[in-house]
Amino acid sequence: MPDSRLPASCALTFSLLVTTTAIAIADEVVPVPDAGFESGGVGWSGGRIVQDESVAAPEGRACIEMVAGEFASASIGRILNPGETYRLRAWTRRSNPPGTSAFGVASIRLSSMVGGKTTIELGTTARTVDPPRLGGAAATVASDDGVNVWFDGGYRMHFGDIPLYQSTSADPLVDPWLEAERDGYDFDNALGPLRTSNGFRAIYDCFYDDAGPPYESIIGFRRPIGSAPNYTWDDEYEVVLEHTPTEFPWVIDPHLFEDPDTGRVWMSWGGHVIHVTEIDPLTGRILGDPADPEIDTHPAGTHVPILKWPESIALGGDPAQPPGWCGDAYSSCYMEGPALFKHGGWWYAFASYGNLGSDYTIRMARSASPTGPYLDKVGVNGTTFDPTLDRYGASMLLAAEGDQAVPGHPAVWKDGDRLLLGYDQRPDPQLDVDRMAIRELHVVDGWPTIWSPIELEIRVDDHPDAVGGELKIELGGVGDPGSVVLFDRIELERIGTPCPSDLDGDGRTDGADLAQLLIGWGATGPGDIDGDGLVDAADLGLLVVGWGPCP
Repeated sequence: MPDSRLPASCALTFSLLVTTTAIAIADEVVPVPDAGFESGGVGWSGGRIVQDESVAAPEGRACIEMVAGEFASASIGRILNPGETYRLRAWTRRSNPPGTSAFGVASIRLSSMVGGKTTIELGTTARTVDPPRLGGAAATVASDDGVNVWFDGGYRMHFGDIPLYQSTSADPLVDPWLEAERDGYDFDNALGPLRTSNGFRAIYDCFYDDAGPPYESIIGFRRPIGSAPNYTWDDEYEVVLEHTPTEFPWVIDPHLFEDPDTGRVWMSWGGHVIHVTEIDPLTGRILGDPADPEIDTHPAGTHVPILKWPESIALGGDPAQPPGWCGDAYSSCYMEGPALFKHGGWWYAFASYGNLGSDYTIRMARSASPTGPYLDKVGVNGTTFDPTLDRYGASMLLAAEGDQAVPGHPAVWKDGDRLLLGYDQRPDPQLDVDRMAIRELHVVDGWPTIWSPIELEIRVDDHPDAVGGELKIELGGVGDPGSVVLFDRIELERIGTPCPSDLDGDGRTDGADLAQLLIGWGATGPGDIDGDGLVDAADLGLLVVGWGPCP
């Protein structure tokens, strides 16, 4: 018989539910107002909404900005109950004004508003969002044309103006880079290393003469001799691809990538227009080994255009490109320095858009195939001019920020469990000295991003005074004065529990929990086990079903 002390309306529910089995509360996504800030920050106070493609927000176009010492907050409309656990996750990055090196730190916080006026902090965490400051020779020597890495014999090698190395046990973002021996190390521009799974090793580079007409551009390679980190270099230089007498195609800036799933090798290359060419993994030459490296002699389809950003139709532009078009608000009409990478079943094509001395940006598109078609985030083909957007398909990955101007010549590689983006940059676009830089990449909804996740998890039972209060999110910048941080894609989750009827959190459901439920009967607050906003017969049934020790 049901207990006669229970409210009469509960008796039938009790008798029906007592014979069922206990249920657990599943994880629940808790709605956050304007979580991607695409509606102008509705529901948020503080901070400023930024709608700027150059910041490359991981979701949509908008985000929220705060300088150091500023905070933004939003009430969630969720009443806190005993036994609940919440996890807050946001994406963040630094976004300092040009030339500003102020150290950026992002902070997130959860709190409870009790009685509409008392704030009880539930937890806070912070993380640096500064670009990594590379150590050793990487911080002091010039390094034009990106970060060009291979792994060999327990070493991580970088090939730029001079070769650098680390042990593979070192952290490339933190530990010093050392100078390697340079015996015979004599390359031109835009080095592209290739080390295949079958043992072929070579460094590709390019030479060009743009004082024409006539114009000349060449890609070739030389091979290392000996073991890492101190190779010597073969005197023989093998030309792979060349073109005269025009700039279309412009045969420069080789990047080599071996498909980890098939062993096939692909070279991306070019200026004005980026092409992809398959390479023989045994010889390093163009697959099929054409007798003449002159591109005009090769069969149709040997070299496939995948990205465009040219000055004119004459330099390979889409016929839809209007006369006089010269880029967008971020990058002028030129591109070079491409790279390919494969991850999660997608091929990603990256390139340097714009002018090295003024407005380089790194952009991307993706494809199911190494030869394309490559589409950007809104579905525009990288070789198609879109009159509505007034540009070719290309989604921003990294533009100038703070004391890192004109980022270019990207390369992406997997380093242990991390994806890393290598590139070159300058503290000032007009300074003719590039430095190597590396950032960690994450992938959000299938797209790489330089934004970083920040997470916080709290247990309501650790803060009994917060029970019954309303949950509140706070975002802030807590770095050096003058630093600016951005936030996007705010996600909140209530973590499920296998024992929702344990209202006091002592590991069992018993009379103390029953008493707590009855005290709250007919109201919102502790005892609302099913989360429908009211303590009622359904909650009582769940409590009785869960009676005894928690599983």
